[in-house]
Amino acid sequence: DNPYTINIGLYYIASDTDGRSYDLFDTLLDYLRRHPHAFDQGLVNCVLKKVISHPRINYIKDRDNCKVDGFDTDERGHLVDGALQSLILKTRPGKMMGTGNYNFTLVDGVVAASYALPFLFRDTLAVHVLSSVPLSSSFGKKVVAKELMLWEDGDDYFHVRRGRFLALDGVLASSSGADDFVYLKNRLTELCALARQTNRILILPATWHLSRRLQAWELVELASLERLGVGWREATYLANPRLKV
Repeated sequence: DNPYTINIGLYYIASDTDGRSYDLFDTLLDYLRRHPHAFDQGLVNCVLKKVISHPRINYIKDRDNCKVDGFDTDERGHLVDGALQSLILKTRPGKMMGTGNYNFTLVDGVVAASYALPFLFRDTLAVHVLSSVPLSSSFGKKVVAKELMLWEDGDDYFHVRRGRFLALDGVLASSSGADDFVYLKNRLTELCALARQTNRILILPATWHLSRRLQAWELVELASLERLGVGWREATYLANPRLKV
């Protein structure tokens, strides 16, 4: 759901004869060392969008990451940093002094699922949670991974000990089927309070609202729940094949 920014989590780099791939990443890493608070993904997008020329992905230039992510440019749009601008001048297609533009491809959305609520397929190899707060934080991404049963935790996390857990028998939903989001939040708040009072770990219930499955973070702020001393497990916890009963 963010077609104008290239994610930078993983790169496979083909070998070349003139060292352009090495120069690209060496220059970017050097800049990040000199500016440790710079946004790494923004920097990669800022530079790549100045050197690509493939017509199929020119649309990503509609977002100017140099401007959006705070990389200084002059009145002509050239980067102020000499090392970055030199890299761009050497690689920009059509320039006499250039050695040609960089070629890269985007991974198929089925292979690398990227969305707030990723839908996984047989061929999915990677998942990237792409959304605003709270899912932009590492905690939020971990919550989604847990709900997808993709979170790798210690064996103790999946070890069920007698008397430790509190779980709702069935699903949490409005009995009338009406659009009553407040009802759902109130019932979940009661479960959280009961878990705290009985010193149990709450297994968050599967929740439905108008025929749509809700995620736990849509109803309760899980980080604050932990601060209150209420442990929790994701709604899919009891279905996880790693569970040890």
